[in-house]
Amino acid sequence: MPDNLGGDIPAPAAELIQRLRALGAREAEEIAARFPNQLRRVGGYNIESLTPAARAEGRGNLARVLVGSEGTLAFSAALDLKLWPIKPRKTLGICQFPSFRAAMAASQHLVTLDPEAVELVDRTMIDLGRSIPIYRATIDRMVRGEPDSLLIVEFRCCARWTGSRR
Repeated sequence: MPDNLGGDIPAPAAELIQRLRALGAREAEEIAARFPNQLRRVGGYNIESLTPAARAEGRGNLARVLVGSEGTLAFSAALDLKLWPIKPRKTLGICQFPSFRAAMAASQHLVTLDPEAVELVDRTMIDLGRSIPIYRATIDRMVRGEPDSLLIVEFRCCARWTGSRR
């Protein structure tokens, strides 16, 4: 949203934007103290995007707040959905890479296999997961060595998988 909330924005939306910006300005110090500075945030409401500093750096897009809420701040009056039955079995592949760049390069090829999902896990998240006792054993069982990045690839399939588990 531009700083100037001129006549193109309906009054109720402009009022909400002004209230959110005022909240960000009022709580900027608290947000800076309590929210870690991350390169990429995919959850947690992205509340830091409300602060004047984020706006000054070009990161003040209010859509980030909505995306960070994973839809919990949205309301839809109508939706058109295309639904398919869930296939009974799934296969999960964990692809390990020596670098983030190698993982990104491989992802373009993995998506041609029509997976249900591809999730990137970087070194920071691997280390964080290993530092949490309830996750350590699972990560150590699923991840070999010290890769820099993982791509977790999920496929849904109809037939029973007979391939190797690793």
